[in-house]
Amino acid sequence: NILKREGIESEFESLTKLAVDLAEESRLGFPEVLIAGSFPPIETSFRPDLTPSNEVLDDYYSNLGSYIQQNVDLIICETMGSIREGINAAKNALEFSPRVWLSWTNRGVSGDTLPSGEKLKDAVLEANQLDIECQLLNCCAADIATNAIGTLKKAKNFGIYANSAKLKEKKSIQDLGKTVDIDVNHYANTLAITAEEYAKEAKIWIDEGAYVVGGCCTTRPEHIKRIADELNQ
Repeated sequence: NILKREGIESEFESLTKLAVDLAEESRLGFPEVLIAGSFPPIETSFRPDLTPSNEVLDDYYSNLGSYIQQNVDLIICETMGSIREGINAAKNALEFSPRVWLSWTNRGVSGDTLPSGEKLKDAVLEANQLDIECQLLNCCAADIATNAIGTLKKAKNFGIYANSAKLKEKKSIQDLGKTVDIDVNHYANTLAITAEEYAKEAKIWIDEGAYVVGGCCTTRPEHIKRIADELNQ
């Protein structure tokens, strides 16, 4: 749908192939590196109210899966903002790969809800019914991701790749209340943190048993290097 808005819908297959080719080129000489194919929201991220019907989702993910299945080591369904969207993506991904990761995104000061308003806990428990390798949290403030570890640990394996940011103090978020709390956007209400600060959060995730850690928006190679340095220490 996003490509359609830009008038390049016909380039979907060629752009997907280009992405895979670039990933394969990047890991030359590093056979232990895995390539993950992405099953993203097919509409605007953080707007699950715009998610189309299951039939439309099935068609999109089936096409995408058929293009990438021979060239990826796993499929990650990421930035999922509603239970329906996430479960649908994961079910389709399982048709194309035995290794599927499902990553949710959250909202609010507490971080215990999806953008849909559904509970993160309910999303994790429902996804536990599927034969997937790992459930993750991405595209949220790093400290909010840390707060969600107790919920994420209800999954078989859990992982986190957050944004290099922390949530502003509650008192600095105007008109904060029970209704607004659900809708607090971590993009609009966060402060940037350094690679060192991000690594400290990631160390907590690892100590709590994270299966995989990484970085989402505004993280850079120095953030990942700092995590590695922290582990080596």
